[in-house]
Amino acid sequence: MSFFLDHVVITVFDINKSVHFYSNILGMELQEFLSSTDNTKENLLNLVDKNKST
Repeated sequence: MSFFLDHVVITVFDINKSVHFYSNILGMELQEFLSSTDNTKENLLNLVDKNKST
């Protein structure tokens, strides 16, 4: 049996501290983009398997 998790949304109080924790401590990859609905800046953190070949 396989288990897949597509995405999780977490609302945080301090975006800078959260980005630092998830990217520098947990090793997640930060991607920034503009929202297509209201043109605000959005942050996406990916958990990447660096050992997996593409």
